Amino acid sequence: MTAEIGLKKRVIPVILFSDYQVVKSREFKDFRTFGSLEQTINVFNHRNVDEIIVVDIDASKKNLGINLEVLEILSRNSVMPFSYGGGIKNIEDIEKCLRLGCDKVIINSQILKNSNFIKQASATFGSQCIVASIDYNILKNNKWEIYSHAKLPTSKIEIIKYLIKLK
Repeated sequence: MTAEIGLKKRVIPVILFSDYQVVKSREFKDFRTFGSLEQTINVFNHRNVDEIIVVDIDASKKNLGINLEVLEILSRNSVMPFSYGGGIKNIEDIEKCLRLGCDKVIINSQILKNSNFIKQASATFGSQCIVASIDYNILKNNKWEIYSHAKLPTSKIEIIKYLIKLK
């Protein structure tokens, strides 16, 4: 008789924020304000979610750094582990995020500029706390191309070839 091993289902909401407001969008366009960051975190605290992901969608577009104030709000209010992304440009930014309570740091735009950044970050802090995030679009010819909502020059980069390059 064999026993089935069931994996625990985890609830990990993703919160996108812009100017300290939680927003919802379609394809990073037409943003609607959904509420405040603190209120949203409190809702998820009461719902006992397993983890929370918070992404500053304006940081790369506006060439901003990490939002230390938002990280302090997260540290102060969140009872669950949290991941943060937005404005991560170097190893020092990752260190700041981790010192302010992040369990994981999400890197997106910077890995498009420097594909070795993930390797450097993982070697410095351990791969358990570094998350690579890649935005992609499925084209009519069924190819998956990487794109950036920060409008970095990424056209014609096929996702499979890029992932192989990252390894």
